[in-house]
Amino acid sequence: MPWPEARCGIRKLIEHYPGMAYRCTNNAEYTIEFVSNGCASITGYNPEELIGSRTISFYTIIDPEYKEYIQAEWDAAVRDGRSVQLEYPIRTADGSKKWVWEQGLPVYDRTGEIIGFEGFIADISERKYMESELRMAIREAEIARQEAEAA
Repeated sequence: MPWPEARCGIRKLIEHYPGMAYRCTNNAEYTIEFVSNGCASITGYNPEELIGSRTISFYTIIDPEYKEYIQAEWDAAVRDGRSVQLEYPIRTADGSKKWVWEQGLPVYDRTGEIIGFEGFIADISERKYMESELRMAIREAEIARQEAEAA
């Protein structure tokens, strides 16, 4: 989608954002209209593959267990006129699992009708891995403490 001349500087900035800046439509598949180059490092797909769902829809790579939660959050954001912050796993082009953090907001036309969504998505896989390791260490320490008290 071409950007107005006045927004070209902003577009260059967004295209170089290390995460994934996007704009998508308000339809069942949240069809992507614009996505920054950072999508390749997160999803394994180039922008051209995601725009217009040419190769794949971003929505299809979201873990199925999280789709209902995501839909409910976006519905509430539209109803309440607020932004969302979501965390959920995706399957990348090579089949690996990554956790992402998304912050976005509904976009309305001049009459107040919802026309789409804009936001950013970042890879939080390393943080999620570290949180899991910390939970395991805490669990192991608790078991060791209980065993020491029982002895």
